[in-house]
Amino acid sequence: MPTPAPSPVPVPTPAPAPSPVDLPPATALRQNPVSDGDACAGCAYFVESSFVYVVGSLTGQVKFATPLSTNVGRAWLSLNRLGGTADAHAVSVFGVGSDSVQLAIGELRAGSLLGELQIPAGLSAGQEVFLDVTDFVRSTPAAYLSFNLYSTGAVDLFSSLEINEGLPSQLILSAVPEPSEAALMFAGLLTLAGWLRRRAFKAPA
Repeated sequence: MPTPAPSPVPVPTPAPAPSPVDLPPATALRQNPVSDGDACAGCAYFVESSFVYVVGSLTGQVKFATPLSTNVGRAWLSLNRLGGTADAHAVSVFGVGSDSVQLAIGELRAGSLLGELQIPAGLSAGQEVFLDVTDFVRSTPAAYLSFNLYSTGAVDLFSSLEINEGLPSQLILSAVPEPSEAALMFAGLLTLAGWLRRRAFKAPA
């Protein structure tokens, strides 16, 4: 009796490659914070004279004035890294509206989770990482926007107003195209589409 052929070993499907980070355009407006620093949950005050330190017991906080323009198309939080854990990891970013320009202990780890900011392995000092915060910026009716940075098991030192590699953490804004600009863009696309169509159906010489 012939020996049955062994069943093929299933090959695991490789995980999809992570999508590239959605980077803000070079023409976007960059806004510096009004205050930044770090504190522990049991502390009575913030440390505001050095870099923004994020590690287990310490939460970083970066606060911006709410953009005056309501014409916000997209918004990103950028963090400029000074150093810390070399391996890839994530920093949790919470957002909360505030009426005070000062950092506030009561705002630590408050608000809603906006996302996990991915820190790639080997990120060098002076390099930025970005998190899309469009919905939070558009929907928060407060004088200031506070971003709280929390991490477990990793250490991150981010640039501040006082200590930085060229620039501190920033709020980056791009505007919604004005109706006239949008109309011109649409007309240009129609013209291009028509030209491509004529070229496709043009008989060869």
